[in-house]
Amino acid sequence: MTDHCSLVQAQPPQVSGLAGIRAAASMTPSSYSPADNSIGVLWQTGAIMAQYGQYPDFDNTQKYGAYDVQLAMTPEACNLDRLNDHAPFLDNHVDFSNRAVVGKVVPGSAKLVNGQGVARVVLSTAAGDADLVTKLATGIIANVSVGATIRQYTRVDTPEDNRARPLFRADSWEPFEIS
Repeated sequence: MTDHCSLVQAQPPQVSGLAGIRAAASMTPSSYSPADNSIGVLWQTGAIMAQYGQYPDFDNTQKYGAYDVQLAMTPEACNLDRLNDHAPFLDNHVDFSNRAVVGKVVPGSAKLVNGQGVARVVLSTAAGDADLVTKLATGIIANVSVGATIRQYTRVDTPEDNRARPLFRADSWEPFEIS
């Protein structure tokens, strides 16, 4: 039997999203704690995500197009160091501005549990962020996404899969912000 998985090294992050990725998940409004102004978040589920741009495998003749990515949700694949070191909780993925920061990940709270990424986020007490904190605490805003750097992909689809798009698994990746 032939091994159909080909290892691919990710390139530095580019605008195309090649080695950087945004992935959607959700918050748990019932976990909001007014005592410490924090909330629990589910920042990754391992679901397959549709992408469009430059393929992660540069040997492929079709360099741009639609493809799918799945983040491997194992401690060996996912480095939580940056997330657990006061990673920012942003109101959007505009991470080049301090105005986007509305909280931070509680150090040590980012974990992989049953194949899902969870964390606790302490929210800003600044007057300008009060409206957003209320929307998070009451569940008006219920979805979050994670920004991550991908270091290594493995192409895992086969011709026999008859997939519409190629499937790449991120086997070495690091989340760096939640928004």
